[in-house]
Amino acid sequence: MKYRLEVRVFLMVLLVSGFWVGCDSKDQETIVPALNDKFLEPYQAELLDIAFNAASAIPSEPHIKSKSLAQEAVVKAALEMNQPQRALEYTRQIPNWRQQTCYADIALYCAQNK
Repeated sequence: MKYRLEVRVFLMVLLVSGFWVGCDSKDQETIVPALNDKFLEPYQAELLDIAFNAASAIPSEPHIKSKSLAQEAVVKAALEMNQPQRALEYTRQIPNWRQQTCYADIALYCAQNK
């Protein structure tokens, strides 16, 4: 467990330290297409979208913690269903620090599945 936490922290530091942040949007577009979602039944994709939309509908004020926690849960569910591109799209919409932990989860997913 401790090792897994250290890997997540290391990957988050890499993302924040300039590799990701230092890239302009054109560079990010060339990095991101390497993520390929596995096939989902249409109802599964629809359920993920409904879950994320429901989490995003929670008002930010005064419920920002609950909102971002629910959004993070959907990102993790998408990764469990082998949907890294979808998880990345969801992650970009998370408004607080949980966005960076989701980026770390996506990086860890990529490291384990490539």
